[in-house]
Parts: sequence; C-alpha cells; structure tokens
Amino acid sequence: MSGASLFESFTKDRCPSWTCPGCMKETLKIVPGSFFYRKTAETLVHEKEHWFDFYYVGYVFSCLLECELTGCSDPVAVTGRGWLTEDNSYDHLSQTVTESIPYFEAQTFYPPLPLFIPPEDCPASVIKELNNISALLNAHPSAATNAIRRLLETLLDDMKVPRERPREGKSPERLKLHDRIDRFPDILGEHQRGVMALKYLGNTGSHENRAIERECLEDACQILENIIHQVYQRKPDLTQHIERLETAHKPKPQQPGAVK
Repeated sequence: MSGASLFESFTKDRCPSWTCPGCMKETLKIVPGSFFYRKTAETLVHEKEHWFDFYYVGYVFSCLLECELTGCSDPVAVTGRGWLTEDNSYDHLSQTVTESIPYFEAQTFYPPLPLFIPPEDCPASVIKELNNISALLNAHPSAATNAIRRLLETLLDDMKVPRERPREGKSPERLKLHDRIDRFPDILGEHQRGVMALKYLGNTGSHENRAIERECLEDACQILENIIHQVYQRKPDLTQHIERLETAHKPKPQQPGAVK
C-alpha cells in the first residue's frame, strides 16, 4: 500500500507516513493541539481494582491531520482506540526506570486515505470503490471485504467480462461473480487467480461468522494494487520510434531479377 499501513500504531506526537488524499504525497502530520484522548468507561470502572494492570488500560482518541505540502493543506479527521505500554530502562545508578507510553490505532479516516496511488488511467468508478474499501478497512473488516466484492464486479465490467450468458430460446443467464471469474481466463489472463482469491475473501466476510485477519486484509490490498496497476498502467506509444527504425533499417523490397 502507498505510504504506511492504515493499521500502523503511533503516538500522539507523530503519525505514520500516511498518504494525503488530496495531493497523494506522504505529507500528513498531526495538527498541533488537535489530539484528544480519554480512558474508556471500562478502564475507569476497574482501574482501582487490585488485579488491574497497565495492559488493561484502553483509550479512545480523535485528532486532525493536515497535509504539510504548500498549496494542499488537505485536512483529515481521525478517530480510534488506544492502549498503554510500559518501557523499562536503567538510569545511571542501575535503577529500573519505567516509562508509560500511550499508543493509538486509527479506526476511521475522513476523507478516506488512499490504499495506494492509482494509475492515471484508472476509471473514477474503480477509484470510488477503492475509497469505499479504505473507509471500512480498519473499523469494519467484514464490510470492507464486501466492498472488495463490489470492486471486483466493477473491475470485471470495465474489463468487458460478460455479466450474462446467452441461452438459445431463453432469456440470458445472469452470471454470479464466481462464474464471471472462472469462465473467462482469456480476458483475465494472469490476474484470474488473484481475482478469485479476493472473491474468496469477500465470501468469508459476507457469509461466515468469523473474524477477518488483518494480515489477510493487507494481502488483499497488495493484490488489488498489483492488478489495478497492471490493468490500467498507461503503456507508452512507441509507434514513431518503430517507424523511424523501419524507415532507416528495414531492408528495401528487391527488384525482380536482382541478385540476393
């Protein structure tokens, strides 16, 4: 993914190198004075108990990010959760020094951060679905996998993969996503296996009552990035270069009777 992972944890003073949704540069910073965090209600209820320890502490937070690039300054609102860590070190007297450090993880970004920088020729319909995935990725993983399925349908449409199969004497048969992927290897080519794997992930999020692992979501984003860049990467027009070489070096047709 472009920039740092959207799942990367951080402190209240410095955010990861996330990509600005406006200029697509890794120039987002926390707006000074905008970071607020509080202990959760559960933490406040139990923190006086004898069994309570630092690893039970939970926080909620909100902050504003802003692009530092001159001429952009795009703002992003962030909310999420936090926890407490303890770092032990030793002072000059070899005494243990414990430092408590709150860490945070974003759950929502508005506007959504780009999963990756799309190619220039990537259609607006595909970019819209990528933003929908990003908006759901951290807080609602199963919903994000549903959004991945919708993106696949949009992507197959743009690649001219049929939605229906003609039937003689009957109305066309509407193809399920699985069939659209499975029946047209000539169109999908090397991307068929990756697209099918993304569809399987979407099935799990849609139909199975089990958590979606973060690693799987990050794998899905990497696969999407690779497929979309290969499908929509603008290929250079080399026609003029080829014509110049042909003009200068292609053998001329021989006259009839000429010695070869």
